[in-house]
Amino acid sequence: MRQRGEMDLQLAELGAPARETRREAACLLPDADEDILEKLERRLGRLHARQRIGIEDDHEARMLGRGLGFFHPRKWRRSPTIIRGALKLTGLYRRARKNAERIQIRHQDILLPQLPPAFDGFTLLQISDLHVDLNEGAMQRLIELLPGLAYDLCVLTGDYRGKTFGPIDATIAGMARVCSHLVAPIYGVLGNHDSIRMVPALEEMGIRVLLNEAETLERGGRRIHLVGIDDAHYYRLDSIEKAVSRLPDDEFSILLSHTPEIYRQAAHADFDLLLSGHTHGGQICLPGAIPITLEAELPRRLGSGLWQYHDMVGYTSVGVGSSVLPVRLNCLPEIALHHLRCAGANMADRAAGTHTARERAALRQ
Repeated sequence: MRQRGEMDLQLAELGAPARETRREAACLLPDADEDILEKLERRLGRLHARQRIGIEDDHEARMLGRGLGFFHPRKWRRSPTIIRGALKLTGLYRRARKNAERIQIRHQDILLPQLPPAFDGFTLLQISDLHVDLNEGAMQRLIELLPGLAYDLCVLTGDYRGKTFGPIDATIAGMARVCSHLVAPIYGVLGNHDSIRMVPALEEMGIRVLLNEAETLERGGRRIHLVGIDDAHYYRLDSIEKAVSRLPDDEFSILLSHTPEIYRQAAHADFDLLLSGHTHGGQICLPGAIPITLEAELPRRLGSGLWQYHDMVGYTSVGVGSSVLPVRLNCLPEIALHHLRCAGANMADRAAGTHTARERAALRQ
C-alpha cells in the first residue's frame, strides 16, 4: 500500500536499526494498550482496529529509527530548522509567529437545496487542525473566542496532535482544555497526525469520534445524517460504504473527512456537504494567499474555503493550529461557523437565529 503526505515512507527502506526499534516498540505494549485494542475491535471490527494500530506502530518505528536519510528531500522541506532559518533570513519570522495566533472567525451561509426546512439556520462550528501541543498561543486565543459563539453543533475535522508519532499525553491534555469551552454535541474524525489510541480519551471528554460511522440528527420531526470517516490521506482506512450502509439513500447527509482529497468519492456517494481540513490553506503562502504547497492531491481551488464539485458543496478549513512550526504567512488561522440554509425557508425562522453556547448550556440546566 502506497502512503501519501509527510509520512510517505516505504518499509523496504528500513535499515537494521529501524527494524530493531520496531520490534522493541511492539514488545512494549502496556496492558492499557491491550484494553484500548479490545475496545476498538468491539467498536470497529478486528480488521480496522488492527490495521490502524499496526500502521501507526510501523510509522513510529520508522521515525524513531530514522528511516529517512538525512538528505532526503522531504526531511529538508519539512525541517523546523530550515523553515525557521528561511523566515528569519527574509525578516518574516516574527510576523509569521504573530500571525499564527490571529484566529479569524469565518461565517459561511451555505445554500443547500436538499436541506430539510426544519434545519434552516442550523449552525455548525468547524474547528480543524489544532495541533494543540505545538500551538500554545493559538490555543489560548481559541479558548478566548469560544464562549461567545452561537452554534448548534461542533465538528472537529482532525489533526489534534502536533507530530505524526510519539506520546499523546500532551495532546489529550490540550484537547481537554479546549473541550471544556465547547458546548455539546461535539463530533470529530481523526487526521493523519492522530493515533487511534486517542479515541477513548477523546470520547470521555465528550467528543463522539466517527470512524466510518454515522449519526442521525433530528429537528422538528425531520432528519439529517452526519457521517465521519477515518483518515483518507495517510492511513487510507476510510470507508464511505461502511459508514452509510444503514442510511437511507434520499436523505440529507454531511460528510466529515480530515482531508478533502476524498471529494470525488463523496460527491458520487451523493453527500450534500463535505467538511474537511488538512491543507492549512498552505500555511506559508505567497501574497494573495497563494499556497506554495497544500500537501494534498487535489485541485488548488479545493484547498481552502467554500467550493462546489458536481452537486456537492464543500468547505476546506485552513485550520486553527499550524504544523511543523507555529508560523503563518498570508494565510491566517480560522474557525468557521457554517449557517445551513435551504431554498424557500421562512425568513422569520431565519431571524430567530440560534442561541449562544452559554444560553443553550443554561437552557439544559
